[in-house]
Amino acid sequence: MNLFIKIFLKHRNVIAKKSKETRINTTRVEKQQQVTKTNSNDYSSPDVTETSVKHKVGLKDKDDLFEDAARLVVRYQQTSATFIQRNMAIGYNRSSRIIDQLEIAGIVGPYERSKTRQVFFTDEYSLEEYLNSLNEN
Repeated sequence: MNLFIKIFLKHRNVIAKKSKETRINTTRVEKQQQVTKTNSNDYSSPDVTETSVKHKVGLKDKDDLFEDAARLVVRYQQTSATFIQRNMAIGYNRSSRIIDQLEIAGIVGPYERSKTRQVFFTDEYSLEEYLNSLNEN
């Protein structure tokens, strides 16, 4: 065989090998997404007790803007770090910590890839009652 044909065949084998690896990785990702979908469909509103909220968030550890962010999230029924960052004029890291605190407190749901988090409170009145109960303890 001449040199050109040898190089062509070698290149073709490399491309075929990479294509096979891509298919295998794609299959793994699809399987993981199916598992995640199955688990996320079983998700329901968390049973948050005052003790668990104190233990995880702690009244001292809450951000100063925690309650304002909670009101904002419930008012617009959507949340993301960028949403809070833009509406409250704060940095991304701080807004991410607030989102984590909102999740631990049971106000918003867990992270679900590209979807916005689920908001568990439908009106501001019930949120205010919940925030007051957190502040009393």
